[in-house]
Amino acid sequence: MANLDQFAHLHIGQLDDYIDLLYADSIEQKINGAKCFLYLTLSAENMEVMVQHDTLFGLCSRTLKEEFKKSTELSLYLLYAFYAYSSFPEFHTYLLENVIGATTMKIIRYQL
Repeated sequence: MANLDQFAHLHIGQLDDYIDLLYADSIEQKINGAKCFLYLTLSAENMEVMVQHDTLFGLCSRTLKEEFKKSTELSLYLLYAFYAYSSFPEFHTYLLENVIGATTMKIIRYQL
């Protein structure tokens, strides 16, 4: 896992730039995008903004579903971010809508 200090410069105002990383062809860029997503979840205020974003949750969910066999590191960053959201009941609907629980179970079965 990454040292959090290296992400201290990240800001919610640049969320669209971080989202663009998740659209990249390179797995390394996707990992960097997932790291940014995870870092921003350290703030409850950021979490509120991110959950309201039109594409972020769907994109992260789709990326997790499509890429979990290709990169454990990418999967872990995304799963940790979703885990942060799961700690707050008000976000559970978003997790359910994006089938995060079922995807997580699929990943666990794959890893066993």
